[in-house]
Amino acid sequence: MKNFFDSYVVSHRENLFLNGFTIIKKKDVLTLDDYLTNISQLETNSEYFEKQLKQKGVFTLKASVQQKYKELFIDILFKSNIYELSCFITGQKLYLTNFKHYLTTGKTKELGWHRDTYFRDNKFHGILPSAYKLAIYGSDILNHDGCTAFVRGSHRIDLNNKFFDIFLSRMTRRVEKLTLNKGDSVLFNVNLLHNRLKTNYESSKRSAIIYGFALSNFYQNNYKINDNDKIINYFNKKLTQIIQW
Repeated sequence: MKNFFDSYVVSHRENLFLNGFTIIKKKDVLTLDDYLTNISQLETNSEYFEKQLKQKGVFTLKASVQQKYKELFIDILFKSNIYELSCFITGQKLYLTNFKHYLTTGKTKELGWHRDTYFRDNKFHGILPSAYKLAIYGSDILNHDGCTAFVRGSHRIDLNNKFFDIFLSRMTRRVEKLTLNKGDSVLFNVNLLHNRLKTNYESSKRSAIIYGFALSNFYQNNYKINDNDKIINYFNKKLTQIIQW
């Protein structure tokens, strides 16, 4: 069992600070095998997913299905110990706001470089202060085919200007394209510039379950809409039962 001062945790905390993300390998958490098997089974039912209108070839799990299988998606955070590990790495007690199951198939365009929390045109977007997301991958990810990519350290370099962000993503050597195995996870700062790059083959498949976290349960109230409150309430119940610190 890892703890806050464990050398593994400290090294990941340093990665998170310097680069804005850190990779948690499947072997470093408790079993994910049953979870991954169940995820794969869900993905065989096309009726469970809906198309993303602005992203050809990208599908997300329907809200009604999220509700039906909320125990599957929430329980694994605690059974695998990845939630507690994420808290130790960030140095924060994290509070779930929502989760999305993304499935990308065939040839698709890149999503586009973006931050999930940012300031534009005198308006703030996203959660303040910047929080974290955790992506658990349900498929292998190759760095030349629809991979997740980050601009290392960009969470600490932000001029609140989209053209500066374009410069960072195109004109610097800080872009890192990830190669990941099924069951690996990435914990990242929501102010970090990131992208899902284009897929190149008709046979391409990319599966990712992305959990959003805030730094306080105050923020959860903004996400208690369209029955998402049932997911948040279930998470909070498990959090109270399992986490004693």
